[in-house]
Amino acid sequence: MEGQVEEGVEHGSVVLRGADGGQWQVGRSCAHLVGCRVRVVGRIRTGMMSTVQQGTLLRVDEVEVLEGTPRTPRPPGTASAV
Repeated sequence: MEGQVEEGVEHGSVVLRGADGGQWQVGRSCAHLVGCRVRVVGRIRTGMMSTVQQGTLLRVDEVEVLEGTPRTPRPPGTASAV
């Protein structure tokens, strides 16, 4: 599927918004792609719960950036500068 990676409404959440307006939770591993238009290959995650009240859980297997420049991802466990 293709869409725009956006910050979610919950702190730290990341969603993919499709052209049809649908939303999928793609997780923090895609945080460096916020603002990019991407093509994603993945699977809907069923039988799982999330505290993020936005979109359907999606396990991302592959990402192709179609437009935009990804930010440099931070190493896990490091905080952003304030």
